[in-house]
Amino acid sequence: GACVYEASFVLADYLCRNPDTVAGKRVVELGSGVGLLSIICSKLGAAHVFATDGDETSVQLSRRNLHNNGCENSETVRLLWGNDSQCEYVRQGGVDVIIASDIVACPYVKAFDNLIKTIHFLCSQTIEEENTDPTDTAFLLCYKPRGQCEEAFFNRLEKMGFSMQSIPMDKLHPDYVNSDLRIISIQR
Repeated sequence: GACVYEASFVLADYLCRNPDTVAGKRVVELGSGVGLLSIICSKLGAAHVFATDGDETSVQLSRRNLHNNGCENSETVRLLWGNDSQCEYVRQGGVDVIIASDIVACPYVKAFDNLIKTIHFLCSQTIEEENTDPTDTAFLLCYKPRGQCEEAFFNRLEKMGFSMQSIPMDKLHPDYVNSDLRIISIQR
């Protein structure tokens, strides 16, 4: 969480090219690290941004970076994937957009069940009604395919009723069109 991965730069660029994705919306960043994407969303006019990470050092770093960049419409929160009370706090007032980069890499495979639970929770209306009609929450995930673990993650999401669509490469900055990086739009 102490550095910015290339996937964050790609997603940041995509958001800057498509500011309506977050403008006026309540945004949650999962695995915010230093908070780059949260800063971008704040500056693009998000109504409110939650920068979340499970690592307390990253949370403090993100908080400082958001403050230093004048992101008054943001809040930094420690969020352990799968923790219902932390998710409930973040979900208060609704979640319009979830963003994340490189959180489905193989080192996180043991956390996939909790990550999927968190995504499902943030896209659901209330904790008591986790099987109710889904909200219109959008989820943008940028990642670099590194192995079969990403496909396993996407297969699990599909089994939970999520649909996925790749963002066309021509929507990315020309420097990234030929890269391995992918942005997936996920909805329930």
